Amino acid sequence: MRLWVRAIPFARVSMPLNPHATPFVIKGSGGGAAADDGGKVRGISSSSPPPKIFCDLDGCLVDFEKGCQAVMGETPDKLRPKAMWGGLARARGFYEHLDWMPDGRELWDGVAHLQPTILTGLPMGNWAEPQKRNWCKRELGEHVPVITCMSRDKHIYCRPGNILIDDRESLEAAWQRAGGVFIHHTAATSSLEKLKVILPAEEETASGDQGKVKRQKKG
Repeated sequence: MRLWVRAIPFARVSMPLNPHATPFVIKGSGGGAAADDGGKVRGISSSSPPPKIFCDLDGCLVDFEKGCQAVMGETPDKLRPKAMWGGLARARGFYEHLDWMPDGRELWDGVAHLQPTILTGLPMGNWAEPQKRNWCKRELGEHVPVITCMSRDKHIYCRPGNILIDDRESLEAAWQRAGGVFIHHTAATSSLEKLKVILPAEEETASGDQGKVKRQKKG
């Protein structure tokens, strides 16, 4: 499934949280933007700048649970956090060698043309960040921007209308308070369907290394 929309040029995000932003909610979907009676998405119009797309890594693209079980012999929910993180930190290149989620490539293939930014949480210490960046560089490409932070701080990078695809539902409230659209990821198919509802229906895609935009006119 491919979704066509105006390409989003990368820009470093460092502004503080906007406390006055209005959150978006997808009715009946657990996150996102609500459509009005005419079927249009409130807050994201065709005349508005295209929203920036953020995509989580663990649980969306990479199989953290499988990797943890391979190293520790148990799934994360059966391990004490201190023991789990200590063991994973000692494992050589843990994050760098994680497998894709079963439908991770489907999710990435569906959003890659939108020039998403990876927004991924880190455990304590400085061991995980270079491993995650190496995975992204190898599997997604050097051109894909990667932001790392504590998971609880992801909302700091949100601007009104920005979209986050993330499997951690606990991050939804803070992201929406910042004016963003949260897609609770459970499967690639459902996340891409929600994204299709949220985004403007313009058929546009990026081309070339400089992010040139090629408009594909309907009919």
